[in-house]
Amino acid sequence: MKKKVFLLYLLCAGLTSYAQEWTNKINDPDWHDRRSKGLQLGDKMPDLPLGKVYNNKTGKTRFSEFKGKLVILDFWTSWCEPCIAGFPKMEKLQKEFGDKIQIILVNTTENIEGVIKKYPELKLPDLPSIMKDDAGNIEILNSLLPNSLGHQIWIDKEGVIALRGSALNNTAKNISDFLNGKDIYILKDNSVVPRFDPNYPYSKLLGDFKSTSVKYSSIITTFNNEYQADGKARAENIIDKASGTIRNTYINYPILDLYENAFRAELLTGLKTEIIYYHNRQSSGLMPYLIIPKDTARYSDTFHRKISSGTEYVKNRFCYEQIVPRGISEKHWKVYMQQDLNRYFGFLYGTEAKMEKRIVPCYVLVRTSTKDKLESKAKNRSIVKYNKNGMSLVKYDLTGLGLLGDVIRDSHVLASYFIQNAKKGEAALLLNETGFMQSKSIDLILPESKDLKTIDDLRKALQPYDLDIQLAKREIQFILITDNSDKSI
Repeated sequence: MKKKVFLLYLLCAGLTSYAQEWTNKINDPDWHDRRSKGLQLGDKMPDLPLGKVYNNKTGKTRFSEFKGKLVILDFWTSWCEPCIAGFPKMEKLQKEFGDKIQIILVNTTENIEGVIKKYPELKLPDLPSIMKDDAGNIEILNSLLPNSLGHQIWIDKEGVIALRGSALNNTAKNISDFLNGKDIYILKDNSVVPRFDPNYPYSKLLGDFKSTSVKYSSIITTFNNEYQADGKARAENIIDKASGTIRNTYINYPILDLYENAFRAELLTGLKTEIIYYHNRQSSGLMPYLIIPKDTARYSDTFHRKISSGTEYVKNRFCYEQIVPRGISEKHWKVYMQQDLNRYFGFLYGTEAKMEKRIVPCYVLVRTSTKDKLESKAKNRSIVKYNKNGMSLVKYDLTGLGLLGDVIRDSHVLASYFIQNAKKGEAALLLNETGFMQSKSIDLILPESKDLKTIDDLRKALQPYDLDIQLAKREIQFILITDNSDKSI
């Protein structure tokens, strides 16, 4: 199946990643045929004659004679204005570092006579300059060090190529650090890297780059059949110290689950009570209450559990990954996730998800006394079924109040009751207002779920623990999802 990919990228440099040679994918014949050839970083500079050198006050005629110094080759031509503008800087650096370095200008296309004739007012710096000559020395040098204007070559004191790149590398600090054995950042230029190929997506090259990292990105793809298909997986708040980023990844998630994760922080911050049960989810706990469009199959198969084919299974499942700079709060990266999802699924279905507060009817679990009759005395978690006075009972030790959501869910009659209530706009969720968190360890004895036919049956079972379930109205935070399908339910 051909995958659709939705990308939002903001990128900048940083982390080192190791992969295959991305340059093989680039359509730049000039780079492949000429500029990428010749000596590379770490190669030894051959002992070549300098050839014709204008203003050669060094008295040296071969590259080997500069051993023990940092040699900087600065490529120029008379029509290169930035090259000429950089002459005073290069002259100043030579004076500052003296015998520790030797800056040599290199002009591969012109001889000195032609330059002086064409530009009689041009003032060349007090630096030696290798020029084109009849002997062909410059062609040999150019074949070993193919270049572009403004290109710089650094040759260390052992005669090894240590830098190929931009003239912006020529700073007093860089030279000082290099001479002292420190690493420096090398800014490349057009002579050592290929051009951007507009026919090849930048995103497909990212894993291949050796010195470029993603600082901010968001990616949405359709279901990824190259991962384990049955189920979903996620990784949140994965910190990459080297690149200074946080990564959040969700693999093969139903759209509804993606939205729940995107709004979770906001929902949990807004809740004054815990939700023990609501009609449209399989799991209990601190989960948001959702209003979604009529075409629920677009978003989740929770509502249509009988999946008949693979294509039906993957229809609402997508992958999402987000990378953001460290320091961005969870609240903010969740907002970015909401925006990403709305942008893509808005394009796909006209979907818009947002937070909304509504006053709705609901059931609330409350205490009827100040006495704590829930404190667990058990040492181990257990579930034991037994009969007493002709009733089938279940003893739950070291459980929590969230258990009541599972009990309602397992009672098909009660679960159906909540679903019907939701359709009629009546109470469709159970809130915990006891003051006890669901994580509190408690012991409970309840009838088997199949014997709980009504809310009153559950209320009666909770009376010994000074608990009751009451009908009330509460302001609840919703994820309100709308789209271009029929009206919401």
